[in-house]
Amino acid sequence: MPFVDGGGRFIVEWLERKLLEHGHEVERIYLPFVEDPRDMFAQMVAYRMIDLTESCDRLIAFRPPSYMLRHPYKILWFIHHFRFYYDLWNSEYRPVPDSVAGRAIRDTVFAADNATLGEARHIFTNSQTVSNRLRQFNGIDSEVLYPPLLDPERFHSDGYGDEIVCVSRIEHHKRQHLLIEALSHTKTPVKLRLR
Repeated sequence: MPFVDGGGRFIVEWLERKLLEHGHEVERIYLPFVEDPRDMFAQMVAYRMIDLTESCDRLIAFRPPSYMLRHPYKILWFIHHFRFYYDLWNSEYRPVPDSVAGRAIRDTVFAADNATLGEARHIFTNSQTVSNRLRQFNGIDSEVLYPPLLDPERFHSDGYGDEIVCVSRIEHHKRQHLLIEALSHTKTPVKLRLR
């Protein structure tokens, strides 16, 4: 989403910086995508029509549907699926009903993912949870490659204080509401900071 930064975008920017520091040429590309089921397949086809074979030596793709881009040396640092069709399917976040038409959309997402994920020369994920999802839903093995802190010297611990900090986009499925509810059960004065 334009002008919205999040974890996936940070990983891309950090990797770009580290590759440049090690003497590589890098071009970062953000392609827009709207996850509306009425528009997503046309967009996925458009991504698939982009062939970057002559444009670069390597393609490193992160989020869906970037891995649908064509390149003979495609590497994935897989952040997550279209989660609403995968692990969030049986939840209130499902964008389509669990009907014949809804399951057809979900099946098409699975088929497109399976066809294009399998083209990658190597698949890394940002966590064991994401690797487990790839294995469970797509039968694809991957290697966990945890994102590093960009400037680790900026981080330190002065011990525990009276504040809980949660750094994440504020969305219901990120579950910040559970932290707020938990505050009513605390026995010591504690502050919650949502960032």
